[in-house]
Amino acid sequence: HNLFQKYLYGKMDETERAYTHEDVGNALEGLYGEHADEIAHQLARHFHEAGVIPKTITYLRKAAERATRLSANEEAIGHLHRALQIVADQPETPDRSREELPLQLALGPPLLCTVGPGSAELSRAYMRARELCDQVGNAPQLFQTLFLLVHHHANQGRLPTALELAEQLIEVVESAEEPLPPVIAHWAKGFALIYLGRLTEALDYHERVISLYDPDRDSALAYIFGMDPAVSSLCYGAIALWCLGRIDQAEEYGRRGLTLAREIDHPTSTAHVLLQAAYLGAMRRDAERVQSLADELVALSTEHGVVLFRAWGTIFQGWALSARGRHERGIERLVGGMVAAREAGSQLGHTQVLRFTAESWAQNGDVDKALEFLAEAMEMVEQTDERLHESEILRIRGELLLERNADHADEAAAVLRRAIKVAQNQGAKLIELRAVISLSRLLRATGRQEEARTMLTALYSTFGEGLDTPDLKQAEALLDELP
Repeated sequence: HNLFQKYLYGKMDETERAYTHEDVGNALEGLYGEHADEIAHQLARHFHEAGVIPKTITYLRKAAERATRLSANEEAIGHLHRALQIVADQPETPDRSREELPLQLALGPPLLCTVGPGSAELSRAYMRARELCDQVGNAPQLFQTLFLLVHHHANQGRLPTALELAEQLIEVVESAEEPLPPVIAHWAKGFALIYLGRLTEALDYHERVISLYDPDRDSALAYIFGMDPAVSSLCYGAIALWCLGRIDQAEEYGRRGLTLAREIDHPTSTAHVLLQAAYLGAMRRDAERVQSLADELVALSTEHGVVLFRAWGTIFQGWALSARGRHERGIERLVGGMVAAREAGSQLGHTQVLRFTAESWAQNGDVDKALEFLAEAMEMVEQTDERLHESEILRIRGELLLERNADHADEAAAVLRRAIKVAQNQGAKLIELRAVISLSRLLRATGRQEEARTMLTALYSTFGEGLDTPDLKQAEALLDELP
C-alpha cells in the first residue's frame, strides 16, 4: 500500500535512501535492458536521489528525446531544464561541457515548436551550443549546431548569414572522419537559396536530398533536426519547379511530399507539407483547396502546440477568406497570423504575407492601403534579401499604380518591366508570365497591341506543361483578344 511505502521510506536515513535508489535504478536497468529508455524519467529520478549524476543527466536527456518523439514538447523542455540545472551545479571541467552540449542541442526541436524559431531562449541555446562546440570539438554536434543556426538566422531575416552557415555544414560533412548526414547539409543550403530567389540552385540541392534520402536510415533525422529532410525538400522542390514553369512536376513533388509525411507520421513534417501545399494552392488561386489545407494545418498545429505553423495556417485561412470575397475577415486573419508569426520570432516569408494583404486591401477597394503594404514588403525585401516574392510584389504594385491613376501608365509600365526582369534573373518563368500578362494588358490599353502580342507569344510558346493552370489560361485568352 502506498501509505506503507511512504512510512518505510520516511524511516530511512539519507544514506540508506541513496543506496536504495541506486539499487532500484540498477535493477530496473537490468530488467528493461535495451528498452530502458521507456522508463528514462523514472530512472533519472532514482539516480538523482542516489547522487549518480552522469546517469541522471543521461536519462533526463533520453526522457526528453522520448517526449519530443511523442510531441510532448513542454515535457521535453522540462526534462532538459532540470538536466541543465544539474550540469550547472557541477565543477567547470571539459566533462561538464561535453555533458551540457547535447542538452542544449536537444532543446532545439521542442523550443521550435512551442515558442518559435526566434525566441530568446532558443537563441541562447544555439549560441551556447556553438560556444561549447568550440570547446569540445565534436564534429557531429558541431554539424547539428550549424544546422540549427541556419534555421535560426533565416527566420531572423539574415539569409546571407544562413547561406554561409549552410556552406560550412557541407564542409563539415566533407571533412568529417565519421559519416554525417549529407541530406541535412544539402537541405540547409537549398533552404537558404530558395528564399534568396536562386531557384535553379535551390532545386539542385533539394533534388540531391531527395535522391540521397534513405527512409530506413534517415527518417529518424526528423526527431533530431525538427523536420524530415526529404519531406521538406519535396515541398521546396515543388515551389521551385512551379516558379520555374515546370508545373506538372511541381504537382508531383507536392503529392510525394504529402504521402511521405503521412507515412513517417511526424507532426511537424506534416505541418510543413500542408503549409507549402497551401502556398501552391494560393498560387493556383484555388481558394477551396487552400481553405481545406489551412484548416487542417491549424488543427494539427494546435493539437501539437506548434506555434509558427499555427500562425501560418491562420494566414492561409485569411487568404482563402479574401479569395472568396470576405475581404475584411480575410485581412483580419492575415494580419493576425503575421503578428503571431512575428511573436514566434520569425520574419521568413513575411514579404509574401504583406503581398497577400495588399491584394486583399485592393480587392476591398482601398488601393492606397494596398500600396502601403507593398511598400513595406519591398523594404523587407531589401533588408533581408528575401527575393522569392520580389517580382510578384512589383507586379501588383504596377497594376495598382495604373488602377489608382490611369495617367501613370509609364510609371506602371516601368515597374512591370522591373518585375519581368527580376523574374527572368531568377529563371522564374511562370512568375515572369504573370508580369508579362499585366504589361501586355497595359500595352493593349495604350495602343501597342503588336508589342504586347510579340512579347506574350514568345514567352507563352515556351510552356509545355500546366496549360490548364489559371495563369496559362489567362495568357491564352489574352492572345486570342490581341489583333
